[in-house]
Amino acid sequence: MTPVQFDSLLFAPAWLNASIAASEDDENQPALYRSVSVEWFQQGVQLISTDSTLLIGAWVPSSEDIDTARPDIDEAPIASYVVRDTNKRMASLMKFAHGEARAAEKDGTPAPQLTLSVRSMEADDTPTLSPAFDRLMLVAETDRERLALPVFEAEFANWRSLLSRGSQGSAVRQVAWPVQTLGRLGGLRDLGGPLVFTMAGKTGATRITAGNMFGALSPAPL
Repeated sequence: MTPVQFDSLLFAPAWLNASIAASEDDENQPALYRSVSVEWFQQGVQLISTDSTLLIGAWVPSSEDIDTARPDIDEAPIASYVVRDTNKRMASLMKFAHGEARAAEKDGTPAPQLTLSVRSMEADDTPTLSPAFDRLMLVAETDRERLALPVFEAEFANWRSLLSRGSQGSAVRQVAWPVQTLGRLGGLRDLGGPLVFTMAGKTGATRITAGNMFGALSPAPL
């Protein structure tokens, strides 16, 4: 996949926000454990994570298409890759990149860029932070760091179906979610506006939107 550049001020918080919803249950949810589905579009990427109750997605336009709106829910990506940040090294890199981007914004200097690509990694080309060899990797690079995450052949949750059916039928009157699930929403950052909750559908799924972030809360597994 051709490398694409992103503004770190946009990409870093998008990754951190999406990954909040990733499952922490490696035993019962191996395909969702600390995983992010990276959907590749012509003008950017869409990052999706879920633990089967909370789903969070974030749209990030490329630096060349900075004003491009999020794709319609029915628009299929060019390609999708499921990656696992087992040791949360990507999260650490994104926190660092976000801090640098915020400092640059405060100083009025150009925003740092982050390059994202998917490629096969040779043993002698493997970044220090990754133990993988000779396999398909998602590679994130800043001007100081490079990190590769292994791409897994796993079927990700059908989140489009959830959001689509959530708009059907009359709204439910009452739903309940674990306090821990709601608490994770407090970790969202740089949303550009308030969280909007929309109750819709017989399933009880509640849509969440804020800027380029979207998602859902479901009282039952997705």
